Amino acid sequence: MAISLYRKARPCNLATRIHEFSKPTATKEGIASMNFTRSQEHSPAVGQSTVGKSELEYLFDFELHATPDNKPYISAQGREGSFITNSVGTLTAGKIRGKIRMSFFALDCAYLLVQAGRDPGPGQHLCKENDGGVIETEDGARIAFDTRGYGLRGADPSFPRRWRLAMAVQFSTTDKRYSWLNTAFGFWEGQFDEEKGAVNYKGYIRRYD
Repeated sequence: MAISLYRKARPCNLATRIHEFSKPTATKEGIASMNFTRSQEHSPAVGQSTVGKSELEYLFDFELHATPDNKPYISAQGREGSFITNSVGTLTAGKIRGKIRMSFFALDCAYLLVQAGRDPGPGQHLCKENDGGVIETEDGARIAFDTRGYGLRGADPSFPRRWRLAMAVQFSTTDKRYSWLNTAFGFWEGQFDEEKGAVNYKGYIRRYD
């Protein structure tokens, strides 16, 4: 979400038909057919991924704080929702170090009410996000990113003004040192505290190479 922001199987009565067959003769053609069938059983279906299973890798931590800028750092063209705020932060620990700038856009978001000084009311409020920004690494690389995800306000009744955040991330960079990011997907999870005005994220990545 934003930051210092304002924001079962029904029994299938399948008819069973019993067919009686004469005892088959094990011909060469029959054996070949059986082997072909078995090979199909072990082959991936069309469109099924052949990539081996792997775990999400920890990428970095970062904390964001809102800035007073009125215009987003990135283009709003093609993005869903309203511009919420800009934010800046620092990547700490993990594989990548540097600075991060991020613009928040959200659809049907209760945080717009918060920004306007109005209480969204008790209970849970789900916000759909479509954020983006850029990472500037300590070694001079620029990595653009685009996110889609959700922010959930009031998930914990004990902290009604705290948001849980989760989003999928796509990266793009022309720097060869970080080109592996272009074919990977990221996952960020975090928390936004309205009272403290800060967002904390943990970033992970899933590689496919």
